[in-house]
Amino acid sequence: MTINIIRAEMGQHVGTSLGRIVAEELEADWNKVKIVTVDSDSKWGTMITGASWSVWQSFPLLSRAGAAGRIALVEEGARLLGVSSQACTAISSRAAI
Repeated sequence: MTINIIRAEMGQHVGTSLGRIVAEELEADWNKVKIVTVDSDSKWGTMITGASWSVWQSFPLLSRAGAAGRIALVEEGARLLGVSSQACTAISSRAAI
């Protein structure tokens, strides 16, 4: 899984922090997560950092994105397994019963 980081990296490893937020909510296997810092194209928005701004400002959006991904993973896994989504959970980047 690749997580694109749209915040400036100035040595404080903000990419790791932001990637962990998504990965934790998604129940992703951290060993399979790749962090990519995007270019400075304006399409990514404001790429600033300071005073832990990147983490606290990005947390709500990234947390919801990871949770939405986990829900989609569980629902599709349940469909493929022929069981209800309530019977499944996400573990190490996979849906399981």
